[in-house]
Amino acid sequence: MTKVSHEYLAEDGLQMLINLPILDQKNTQATFEVPAREYSLNFIAKLLFVLCLSLPTFSASQTQDLLDKLALAPSADAAKLIIVNIQEAWINSHKDPSEKKLMTQALSAMDSGNLAEAEKELTKLIEKNPDFVEAWNKRATVRFFNGDLSGSETDVFEVLSREPRHFGAISGLAMINVHVGALKEAVKAYELLLNIHPYAEDAKRYLPHLKKKIGQHDL
Repeated sequence: MTKVSHEYLAEDGLQMLINLPILDQKNTQATFEVPAREYSLNFIAKLLFVLCLSLPTFSASQTQDLLDKLALAPSADAAKLIIVNIQEAWINSHKDPSEKKLMTQALSAMDSGNLAEAEKELTKLIEKNPDFVEAWNKRATVRFFNGDLSGSETDVFEVLSREPRHFGAISGLAMINVHVGALKEAVKAYELLLNIHPYAEDAKRYLPHLKKKIGQHDL
């Protein structure tokens, strides 16, 4: 069995595919540094394939229990272990082999950097099973990479309408808001993220900077 470092498994949603926003202390906007697409997409796709092969399957109720445990995790290391299982449950929530095949094809397309094909396969999956939460989340990721922030945000809200505690989607929403300069909304998203995932590194790192930027009295 392949062992995957928990250091990498702690990454969330869209954050797995891009660097964290770097706040410019002189401007209200934030800049994003996007690494080489081939590297980042290869990493996430391979990681997810390993997860699918090496971890047990969790039911919907068990996933909710895991989210409860995440909110009360006694340490960052404990949270990382819980997140591994939650992410595995989300990626494997297909109802039949055809849905699994579409997700696999989408991940493969992401792995090769073919975002157009990935979005096409994820759209098919969403049309087949609109309640496949992770299909919406993965398409949000693809759309973000394609520069379609509006489409990405729409997909994020589809995720949250089905799983309000999807920490990856909330992290992605925060980054979208930072990217477009909606800093107050980014603060709200990060604060919500910390209620769900108390050890979310992006929220802990950037909330103080965001609050300082816009001023506590404006929140």
